[in-house]
Amino acid sequence: MGTPDFMTIGVMRSGTSTLYRMLEAHPALQAPHHKEINFFCDDTFKNTSLSHYRGLFPDPQPGKLRFEVSPFYFGYHQAPARIKKHIPEIRLFIILLRDPIRRAWSEFTVRRGETAATFNAESRLLRRGFYDEDLAAWFAVFPRDQFLIWGAEEFFENPMGLIMAIEDRLYLAQKCPRDFRWDTYFWDPMEHRRRRKGRGYPAIPPQTFKRLREIYQPHVRRLKEMTHRNFPRWEKY
Repeated sequence: MGTPDFMTIGVMRSGTSTLYRMLEAHPALQAPHHKEINFFCDDTFKNTSLSHYRGLFPDPQPGKLRFEVSPFYFGYHQAPARIKKHIPEIRLFIILLRDPIRRAWSEFTVRRGETAATFNAESRLLRRGFYDEDLAAWFAVFPRDQFLIWGAEEFFENPMGLIMAIEDRLYLAQKCPRDFRWDTYFWDPMEHRRRRKGRGYPAIPPQTFKRLREIYQPHVRRLKEMTHRNFPRWEKY
């Protein structure tokens, strides 16, 4: 029983399930009993004890780190203070941010019962792409150097790049067996890209795209200022 050493906290439809599978296979890491524990979200936090949360993680093994992947945390502005209180020793937060237009359309196409009316600035689906507002809530509680922020598109193209960045931040490479090879042991980036290209979504109607771009433009610009990142694979905002 225990608590995680680091977390992936967001965002939905941005590759967090793929990242979870990669971290789960890492020889220097211990996965929780399942993905998306979401303990620090409202309903779960109010109705579940901290001891239950600790029980979702395996007993620590020497030299290994534990992690959690719960992308709902990013949009829950109460989560940072709760994590700070109950896991003050946490070392790193990983955030995958996908182009908000593509992220919204991806979620829209996989949900049932949605209509075009879903796309308005007040909908929860769209507000999940107001990354600047959510990130400000986390930056208010934790120092900025405690975050590793990547564009999801960069991760899709080069998953090993993010894994190497995580290893560097957490000093994991030295804990791997000497003969361990990430790229041959678990991950084939080219096969991953072929699978993604074969899983298409309906095209975004031009008027919908225009409206989404108008909604997200000020948020993307502020996000770039906050993170000092350009997110080159995103649309031009």
